Amino acid sequence: FNLVTNFYDMFYNCGELEELDLSNFNTKNCICFDCMFYGCKNMKKIDVSNFNSSSCQQMNYMFYGCENIDEIDMIKWDMKEITQITYLFYGCKKLTKIQMSCNFKNIDKIGMDYIFDGIPEEGNFIFLKEVDCKRILKVLPTVYNRTKI
Repeated sequence: FNLVTNFYDMFYNCGELEELDLSNFNTKNCICFDCMFYGCKNMKKIDVSNFNSSSCQQMNYMFYGCENIDEIDMIKWDMKEITQITYLFYGCKKLTKIQMSCNFKNIDKIGMDYIFDGIPEEGNFIFLKEVDCKRILKVLPTVYNRTKI
């Protein structure tokens, strides 16, 4: 995977997949994670914590419809090149813990429509204290606990 730049639809509609450990997945050249796990409705556990997202520009629909995931750890991700994250967690009905770095370079220019639509009304959003998450926090359900680490 060293030369792969596009992970679009990689696990698209893998509805029977329940667990996925991608902690050693080489994503350093990837510019697009669009729809990577779209429709993985039975996925309960996913480890993407070590993704190298420093080249990534798009994460639209990445976890769309992952109805059974309750936690996603993206705290180490480098989000500086991101331009689009629309529908990122849309329809993740059990997602109650999101860890995200939020270190976007141009946060006011990033497309983030419907990023949290369809997630539970209560949960925990954990983000790095040295970055500005104000725009994302505005669209997060208001009863989510917000924690800086």
